Amino acid sequence: MSQRSPSPTSSINSILDDLVALIDVNAITELVCSTAGCDSCKVDKIPKQVGMNLVYTVHLSSGDSWIARIPHPFSYDPVCMEADLRVLMMIRSETTIPVPQVHAYDVTSENVVGLPYSLLSDIPGVLLGENWEENFDDEKRHRLLDQVAENVLQLRKFEFPVIGSFIWDRDESQFVVGPLRGEISMEEPDEDMEEEINGPEEPKEEEDTEESQVPERGPFTSTREFLKYSLLLYSKEEPVQQWAHGWLRLFAAQIPNAEHDGPPFVIRHPDLDSQNVVIDPSTGELRGFINWDGVSTTVPRGCGFASYPSWITKDWSTIFYAWEMRVMQVHSDSPDDERFDVPGFTSALQDPDVQLNVEAVSEDLAEVDVTAATMEEGLLGESPAALAAHREYYHSLIRRLDPELADITRNSHVLLAVFNGILTGVARREAIDMLVDYYFKCTMNKASGGEGDGVVLDRPWHSDNVMDFNKFLLSGTTTSTLSVSL
Repeated sequence: MSQRSPSPTSSINSILDDLVALIDVNAITELVCSTAGCDSCKVDKIPKQVGMNLVYTVHLSSGDSWIARIPHPFSYDPVCMEADLRVLMMIRSETTIPVPQVHAYDVTSENVVGLPYSLLSDIPGVLLGENWEENFDDEKRHRLLDQVAENVLQLRKFEFPVIGSFIWDRDESQFVVGPLRGEISMEEPDEDMEEEINGPEEPKEEEDTEESQVPERGPFTSTREFLKYSLLLYSKEEPVQQWAHGWLRLFAAQIPNAEHDGPPFVIRHPDLDSQNVVIDPSTGELRGFINWDGVSTTVPRGCGFASYPSWITKDWSTIFYAWEMRVMQVHSDSPDDERFDVPGFTSALQDPDVQLNVEAVSEDLAEVDVTAATMEEGLLGESPAALAAHREYYHSLIRRLDPELADITRNSHVLLAVFNGILTGVARREAIDMLVDYYFKCTMNKASGGEGDGVVLDRPWHSDNVMDFNKFLLSGTTTSTLSVSL
């Protein structure tokens, strides 16, 4: 099936309205009743939008509730959809993780609904959401984190040699891990980029490519290989953001640690945040995890089951976090400016070799000198110190449950910030802000945020290599001799 792309002026709301108009609720009723074998059912006529899906709740005469999910056509990839559902079925059958049961699906439009669909069991309860901050005390928070860790660590049993996407082989009834599918970039990399990453390629006979129009990348045998490829794509697509290229190249070269760079790679919940966690409304006990779209992509362990739940790393997603006024200062016309609190940074800028490129990058850096967050009452959430305390507790859980993973978990939020900076344009500046602050204590007016701030300031790596850091950043090279051990 060919992919439909939205026009630049289309909005999610208009696309949603168009899709709702195509759906016959009576057809959903017929489909669910025939699948469940029930006498009757009632479909909520107004759907919810979850990601790029319309979600209808269906109430069966038996008293059970099902979910009918229908993907937006412009985001729909039949290969990924089937792989996601098959992985969800695998998780349900081979672990005790509470996930929805897949009752039926069709990745084609050749059905009574006339659109691709999946039918899943509903998990009763309420979303964790604001309950975490408003209705939970520390005892409840710790109990829930205990349950989350115990469940997600069951994904350890699924390990793979590459970063890639699953393809469900219907003939063999098994998974094949192939290239990453999806929109890293809708533009194909040019021949120079392919050669820079993989070296000269032997000539190939022309192959049929009509089976899918979805771009494919990889698969990749190391995290750094994946990040390097993604950085090259990004630099081709957004060449004007040279100020960001240097920072991201630096951080991608240093993270993760070498011992965690290669396999095994793992599956994960693609968005382990509070809106995808269902709890008991009375006790706060975990009921289940929902919305698994994207689970069929393998990732490093530091982005997978060994990472922190997203709701305790909000301070590392500053575009959505409004605890304090954040000011980012990564460049100044005066090397003597007191806003620079990085030892050696001033002398580095005074070095003739470094000064050659200061003027060239100053215009790019100027537009990101200041970033401020909203201070409206009610939007502040938990303090950085509170979030750091949650991470410390969660890290202690992982250390107890699987000591070998503890080192990966400890700074998994840093690895995710690098991924977000490279792959997520909307959060790029904020990710760089956090990473600069974390490593070099280079922002000003930053309140204490817990365990992460200035992590390398008291280590030989920082004092010995700050000059090399600045030369690396300003020269725009893609390799570095720096080495970080977190």
